[in-house]
Amino acid sequence: MTKDKRKGPDKKRAETIDGATGKPDHTPRRIDLSSLKDIRLELAAVYRKMDGGEIESQDGTRRAYVLKTIHDVIVSAELERRIQDLEERQGLPGTRSLPNAAHTH
Repeated sequence: MTKDKRKGPDKKRAETIDGATGKPDHTPRRIDLSSLKDIRLELAAVYRKMDGGEIESQDGTRRAYVLKTIHDVIVSAELERRIQDLEERQGLPGTRSLPNAAHTH
């Protein structure tokens, strides 16, 4: 395993090799990040890549920050949904959705 010292957009990405043909597969990696479990698994993968020297610590830290931000959005959306459900069940007068909320009354 060799580390690429180039920085920025010209840095070459690791290639995936097609097991059937032995040729590079240029299909971008698609990661599902729609649940907290997905985020946890990807954070663990980023950590392992940093620990193994596959990615630079600075790059791993940036990726972890973005994953943490996605985590926070998922948690906030779930809490918002639960609060709205509770308010609707209680029939609380004057309750309203948060600005730009997907759920409307």
